[in-house]
Parts: sequence; C-alpha cells; structure tokens
Amino acid sequence: MREELSRLVKNISIDHDYNKIYICERRKIYLNNMKLIGRSIDVIKRHNCFMSVGDAGFILSVIKLMKSNGIDDVYFEIKNDFVVFFDIPQPFQISEDYFNLSEINSFANKSISKIVKSARFEHTRLVDFLSLYEPKTALYFLQYIRYNRMLSLCEIDNVLYKYILKLDKEIGFSNLNNFRYISNAVRYLFSLTEIEIEIEIESKIN
Repeated sequence: MREELSRLVKNISIDHDYNKIYICERRKIYLNNMKLIGRSIDVIKRHNCFMSVGDAGFILSVIKLMKSNGIDDVYFEIKNDFVVFFDIPQPFQISEDYFNLSEINSFANKSISKIVKSARFEHTRLVDFLSLYEPKTALYFLQYIRYNRMLSLCEIDNVLYKYILKLDKEIGFSNLNNFRYISNAVRYLFSLTEIEIEIEIESKIN
C-alpha cells in the first residue's frame, strides 16, 4: 500500500496547513488543525473545505485502498511531493520494552506515581508535571499511566485534553500535529516512536 500511496500523492497539492491525515475505521478523516473534529469525504467534497476537489479525490482513493487491503486505520503525512506512511499497530500491543526506550526514568516514575495516587488527585497538577518535559516525552508518560492502569480512561482523556489545550496556547501544538491520531495512540497504546512532534517556532521563541 505504501507504493500505491506514493504514486497517488504525486498528483496532489494538499495545503500544508492540513497535511497530517488520519483516516479511522469509520472512514472519518481527521486533519491537523482540526483537533477531534472528523469529517467524512462526502462533507469535504460537498463544501470544498480543507482541500480541493482533486485532493478530496486523492483521499477517496486512499479509502478505496484501505478497503481493498483490509486496513481499518491509516495515518500519513504529506511533505512536499512525497508521502510518509505510518503503519498503525494493533491496539494494546506495546510492552515494557517500549517504555524502557523512552525517557521514563525512576525519578519520573516516582513523581507520576505520587501525583496519580494522591488522595486529592488533580488533573492540573499532572498537566503541570507533563509541561516540564518535551511534548513527546509527556505523551510517553501518559501512555505509561494508561499501560499500568494508574488512572481511568476518562481521567486520562481529561488530562490529555487539558495538556494539549495548554500546548496549543504555548506552541500551537494542534496546528502542526494530528491530535486525533496522537490521542488514539495514548488511549489504545500504539507506538509514537516514529512520529515527529512539531511545534510553531515563533510560539516557542515568544
């Protein structure tokens, strides 16, 4: 499917404001700059939003490829004239080895445990802790919490949303990253290793 995607992408000109594309099992399309809002291909074509009619045709071709290859989820990034396609592993397949390769050291582990096991657990306290680290490391921490069932899924969702909201204000996180894909990686524990987290340089400087 990678080769077929690469051939298709040569003929498109998707706006780089919406170049990180996640298509899920229900064929909903999520783009960076849209947070959790998903659109069907019909809505995109009908209203000519986010991409041209020709580019919407490209997405439709991808959906057909997914169906013919028996693939439920696809995430890919379009950079200039080539596509970077990411395999999405089966949910809940990461192991302890995955976290050993991340930056979850003993100090961070103890800090996380202390915060989440506090008698008066507060989302903001965990968000403040996550904010001390690079975004990708913070996302590993959230996956670690999820993996070890230290918080409920609802609590993790709340923390993730508040954390991303903070990043949006500080570094324009959702403008350059596909929030839906990243949130699913946290919720369903698939690898973020190959994903490059981008930030707005001007926001970082300011």
